[in-house]
Amino acid sequence: MKKTTFGGTEFRGQPLFQPQQDYADKAAAGFDLATLQRIDALIRHALNRSRDGKILAFGLTLAYPAEIDTAGIDNSIIQDFTMRYARRLRERFNLTVDFLQVRELAPRTGRLHHHCIFMIGGGWWHFVDYQAVRECWRLALERWFGWTGALAEVPVQIVDNWNGNGSPAYGFLVDGSRPEQVAELFRRMSYLAKNYSRDLMPGVRSFTSSEIR
Repeated sequence: MKKTTFGGTEFRGQPLFQPQQDYADKAAAGFDLATLQRIDALIRHALNRSRDGKILAFGLTLAYPAEIDTAGIDNSIIQDFTMRYARRLRERFNLTVDFLQVRELAPRTGRLHHHCIFMIGGGWWHFVDYQAVRECWRLALERWFGWTGALAEVPVQIVDNWNGNGSPAYGFLVDGSRPEQVAELFRRMSYLAKNYSRDLMPGVRSFTSSEIR
């Protein structure tokens, strides 16, 4: 499928991520149109499914232990993680869950990593369980690569600039009746649509997401 690059500062009337001057090259590379379209649809889907019309969105960065060779890795492991973590949220807390993940290569090292955003509904106040995130990624690493490192060594970061107060424990609360909050979530999520450093490995999708029914 031909990739279509989208440029500009807005998409369908919503603001796009615009980096600080030091990272202007990220914006200059443009955005992937298919990812922007999926982000737009996912946000609406998540808000429509939530029992109270509110969602909690939070970002994750998942990397691989240094001893794992990331060359040629497909989406099997990240799908294992996203489905495992989503299932835990649904079964333990009766939450609705939508997510998006994008594959990227670190510009200097070429190492694969994944940016993920989860949107949970039905309990928008819910605390992001950092230990559960680490445990689910560790289990995926063990299943696919036999990695048995300690939980504290699992290379996961909860993005800490989503709520504006520096705490990595909570995400961004969005009320679907507040258009400015929905637009702000789209702006933050559009960071994942940037073409800069995206992994375009042949035969492997550069992003995956939960289903939209």
